[in-house]
Amino acid sequence: GSAFLKVHCSGSGFISVHSRTELLVEFRTGSISTKPNSVLRSGLVANRLKDLEIEYPNWIARILRTIQDTGHGGTVLISPDSNPNDISLKYECQSAALSISFSKLWEKTREINGAIRQVNSTNDVHELKALTQQLLRAFDFDVDIQDDVQRNARTIARLAAVDGAVLLGRNFTLLGFGGKIDAPSSLSNVIRAKDSEGTDLEQMDTSERGNRLISAISFCNANPSAIAFVGSQDGPVSAVLKHDANVIVWDDIETVPPLPQS
Repeated sequence: GSAFLKVHCSGSGFISVHSRTELLVEFRTGSISTKPNSVLRSGLVANRLKDLEIEYPNWIARILRTIQDTGHGGTVLISPDSNPNDISLKYECQSAALSISFSKLWEKTREINGAIRQVNSTNDVHELKALTQQLLRAFDFDVDIQDDVQRNARTIARLAAVDGAVLLGRNFTLLGFGGKIDAPSSLSNVIRAKDSEGTDLEQMDTSERGNRLISAISFCNANPSAIAFVGSQDGPVSAVLKHDANVIVWDDIETVPPLPQS
């Protein structure tokens, strides 16, 4: 079909405009952002999330958006190691609640997508009627699943607002919060990426950046398989990971979950 625009309001002060799946512009708490980095869908950040068994970018996008909505900012660290380097947790735990709720959501999403593919693949009237009923049943979304996902996302956002970082493991296992990172006085291997693939790079001066981001950079430098997301109090979210010898930072990443293809 022809291209058209979709306006999406995800909360008070947050409005985004899409053309199909592409985010064109976002109005966020009094400021306009054009072409935020779509790093959650492709490139180094997306690949690192897959390595950490986080297959669906909307999952982390929902958590990051919830952190933005709180207005307090916060840091979420994701590590394949249950005891990563250079961090001490004030509160340790081993909770799979978030992982379970997102897994249920993923199963429901796969069911819906499978039903849609079947409907689109047949021209038989009787089969189409049966498949349409199947699709409608799939869309009879379990409200408890939605509520559980949103409740857990809000919990992570509230924990991230506490003094210290939230630490997640593979597949969203909550390992602890109130994390304190042992940050060195300075790092010389920090660069900023302008594209999701990390090919358009520039040297980054961290001297004027906030403590949260500097701590996240230090954590990723000490844990090369990890990734960090840092939300500032005024809204924008940065992604951080180590690639080869450098720590790469993506500023103002896109946190609006992509709209479905029309």
